[in-house]
Amino acid sequence: GATDRSDVNAAILFRGLLLTRVPNVPLKIIPGGGHQASVWRAALGPMLDWMTPQLAANAARADANRAAAAKKAAAERAAEAKKKAHTRPQPARTPARRGK
Repeated sequence: GATDRSDVNAAILFRGLLLTRVPNVPLKIIPGGGHQASVWRAALGPMLDWMTPQLAANAARADANRAAAAKKAAAERAAEAKKKAHTRPQPARTPARRGK
């Protein structure tokens, strides 16, 4: 809230740090409020509106990375199994018995 100047200053500094990693970080200062529940309630909706799409995008990227890693690991296991199959010693052939 705007009446709690130390919290406003801390929020401004925190936003500055975030902007080094995340573009377009909003800063919502609630007029007439301090560090109290009504201010948090007023800021919660805008925070979730900003944060939720980013969290969903990050989760989708993480899922894609896990799927790619699993696919790569499966391909490596298949290649190793194929390599082992080609290097297994074959049983010795016994000469065919010729007529009795």
